[in-house]
Amino acid sequence: MMNLGTLHPDLVNNTLFLQYYQRWQSQQQSVAFVGVADLLFAYGCFQEAIRVCEEGLRHNPHLVSGRLILARALEATQCYDAAKRVVEEILERAPNNAEAKTLHTYLGRAPLPVVVPLPATPAVAPAPRSAIQPERAAPAAAVEQGFSNPWATLTMARLYAQQGLRAEALKTYEAIVQREPDNQMARQELQQLRVQAPATYGSEAPRAH
Repeated sequence: MMNLGTLHPDLVNNTLFLQYYQRWQSQQQSVAFVGVADLLFAYGCFQEAIRVCEEGLRHNPHLVSGRLILARALEATQCYDAAKRVVEEILERAPNNAEAKTLHTYLGRAPLPVVVPLPATPAVAPAPRSAIQPERAAPAAAVEQGFSNPWATLTMARLYAQQGLRAEALKTYEAIVQREPDNQMARQELQQLRVQAPATYGSEAPRAH
């Protein structure tokens, strides 16, 4: 069982995360682990996301969404060969999965990402609006190949929206639609966000994925 006390307090207090986590803990064979892992990934808890995926996939070994999060988390921890193996397993069963194909191409062609440490925060700096980790930029070579953001997910977009970060939510939805043109749910939620007034957005929590 995951020790919630070691996680970021904003994640532990996130209602959507707690709903997924409690459902998963009450029924270990539930696919709710996908929501837990996706939110862990969104907050930069990559090792925890890997452990949750590995546990959940023991009961749901062929769940594509769980394997995709596992692959992204492995890539984020620089376990590139392991991430590529997971993606290849997905493509064996779902050869037309757009996200898996994007990740496979990215892992096969893009150079290793250069990790640039963030500058130290001044003591007088205001607290950030969101606990979400800054979105990592794809390497220049990946951009030249036409890749969209391979880390954008519906859960991440909804989390931005729930926190009132409309611009970040729009950017994430747009990345998903660019990467997965047939993702009707992403298109629908993007359109809803575009027509909704910024001042009223965030009054309702996004639907759980």
